[in-house]
Amino acid sequence: MVIPKIVGILNISPESFSGDGLSDRPAILARAKTMTEEGADIIDIGAQSTRPGAKELSAEEEIARLKGLIAEIRRASPRVSISIDTTKSEVAALAIEEGADMVNDISGARFDGKILAAIKEKKIKYVLMHSQGSFADMHKEYVYDAGIVQEVRQYFIRRIQACLDAGLSSEQVILDPGFGFSKNAEQNAELLRGLGGLRDLGHEIYIGLSRKRFIGTITGEAAADRRDNGTTAAHMLAMERGVEYIRTHNVVFLKQAIDVMKAVSISK
Repeated sequence: MVIPKIVGILNISPESFSGDGLSDRPAILARAKTMTEEGADIIDIGAQSTRPGAKELSAEEEIARLKGLIAEIRRASPRVSISIDTTKSEVAALAIEEGADMVNDISGARFDGKILAAIKEKKIKYVLMHSQGSFADMHKEYVYDAGIVQEVRQYFIRRIQACLDAGLSSEQVILDPGFGFSKNAEQNAELLRGLGGLRDLGHEIYIGLSRKRFIGTITGEAAADRRDNGTTAAHMLAMERGVEYIRTHNVVFLKQAIDVMKAVSISK
């Protein structure tokens, strides 16, 4: 089996949907250190909440929350890789200057095409996520006449080409199907079942379904921070489909799931 890299979520937005957002710098640094010790390979830092109804921050507001943080985490935990979760070129540029190894962009460079220039210059990894619409309406439900997997696939083909046209190499681009964005619970479940339909695009696959609303719909659990058990089940299904990166709020649960899958896999 493919052993996925564990991406620990570090929300520095008090508005976070899962209730784990932090604003106190010592607490943020302590959380990053804990996730590293628990087994995270990558820390994904986000200053902008993407929960439904969240206020969109300016680049200046994101930078005010982030400035100096990546450098501090890098000094405290030199082993871990660092990802910046942003759609804004100015924020990405600051993060890269401070030592970020990856940019995680929920808009697929649709909101700010200049973000690709910053990534090209440093040749770091770029997570290209599927979403629809603007920041304000990216959580509304969309109809996918050709089926969710096929339409996500066609979106990726277009956006991968945009990345290549901007000078990124194919190896830099990682694909995130965008669970919970522009999709209802049934579409999310269909997408999880059909992840293999994206494999022949030739790019690594990254998933972020931790504590998402569709898991709450399936389990009947309204509180986001009580969805970790359902999340682990979804993660194991994703691992069976060979994903290379899994983004999670609960590093310990995911690390244990990976250890079990490794121990019982006949193709380890």
